[in-house]
Amino acid sequence: MSNSRAISAKIIEQVCYHHISLSESFAIPELKPKEDARGFVKEICFGTIRYWIQLQALLKTLLEKPLKNEDKDIECLLCVGLYQLIYMAVPDYAVVNETVTATRILKKAWASRLVNKILRMYIIQLRAPSVSEWKLQSKELNSERPSLPENRLEPLLTKSITAQYSHPNWIIDKIKSAWPNDWENILNANNQKAPLFLRINKTKISFKEYLKILEDHKINYHCIPGLPHGIALENPMPVENIPGFKNGLFSVQDASGQKVLEYCDIQPEQSVLDACAAPGSKTTHILETCPTIKKLVALDLHKNRLSKIAENIKRLQLPHNNVQLISTDACNVDCWWDGELFDRILIDAPCSATGVIRRHPDIKLLRKKTDIKNLTEQQLTMLEKLWPLLKNKGKLIYSTCSIFPDENENVIEQFLLSHPDAKTIPIDNTWGMNLKYGQQVLTGSQNRDGFYYSIIQKCRR
Repeated sequence: MSNSRAISAKIIEQVCYHHISLSESFAIPELKPKEDARGFVKEICFGTIRYWIQLQALLKTLLEKPLKNEDKDIECLLCVGLYQLIYMAVPDYAVVNETVTATRILKKAWASRLVNKILRMYIIQLRAPSVSEWKLQSKELNSERPSLPENRLEPLLTKSITAQYSHPNWIIDKIKSAWPNDWENILNANNQKAPLFLRINKTKISFKEYLKILEDHKINYHCIPGLPHGIALENPMPVENIPGFKNGLFSVQDASGQKVLEYCDIQPEQSVLDACAAPGSKTTHILETCPTIKKLVALDLHKNRLSKIAENIKRLQLPHNNVQLISTDACNVDCWWDGELFDRILIDAPCSATGVIRRHPDIKLLRKKTDIKNLTEQQLTMLEKLWPLLKNKGKLIYSTCSIFPDENENVIEQFLLSHPDAKTIPIDNTWGMNLKYGQQVLTGSQNRDGFYYSIIQKCRR
């Protein structure tokens, strides 16, 4: 399949109607776009999924009757066309022509007239005139003080809060309840493209030296206060095109994730457990920070994901004689633990990932309200199972990329109630919102991902 719109429609169909993640859908061999079209297809797929709920509301007003279940690929194709017309700088004629052509690639030529009709209906009936069209109309009408172009789409979308913010109701309600003063900012941030943050590998190059490389390549960036090795690129680009990637000069990691290592406070003579390690951002950060660490045990349930850690260690050229990579369920302690207590335990717990929706917009469609209860049970189980493996005076660092208190502060509070030998160490800085039992970064705050941190110390008497 070579038509980018047809490929995009099939990928989106996998996500929306077969509940397969975007990353897994992109890996399906027959849906892989050509190298020169990959960026374009990714932009369409991520954007269409990001605004899927909104596009569905719009499509409902344009269609005379719903499409049949066997024609969900055409429904996805229509949303692909609408997304381009609304959010991409692609000429109208190209959007209409190429999207119509895609119906034949999908072997549904009967839909050509329908797709042509629906896209043209949007252009004529719902979209506001462009500024140039508005000026021309005003001139023809001899209007001395013409009104601005009317956005005919906005009233339609504001009738429904789910369409307006393109989020399912349950997510909107939970965010409103948890963060009543910030919910609109969070929802709007979720619909933005995520920035690209880099973490400079200090074992390979100094921070200043790498900044000089970026400047020589005329790549704009800005440094991040509070992160001595973190920068953000002003204009995201394919990671392979950033100088030094193959040579291991940097890793891609959001600013919120980079902050975890500061809270770990790892020293060279210590033994550390990274309980949910893949794909290895924090494992490699530990090795960059403390190359001579006594022992680092990195666990992950999925063997293929664990192999990503080995690949990243190799690319970054980090010492690894002191590293054990084990594919296992961290909670099955008897299957992997050698009996030696840890000085530090890092639990980057499985969570709803509602703090990284802007990076993974399919979370809106794949995550369910009922998932939260199951996740909080998993999180508490991990704390319970791994707590006995921590030395007295040792620290357990609990983190999630969720913005729901159910998975964050509430979990820690519940854990502390049943563990008198545990106490939280207050986090007192301006990185996020300092809470009773940790710190919360809300999505979009200083352009960072949503993240939660808590430091728990064992204080057995």
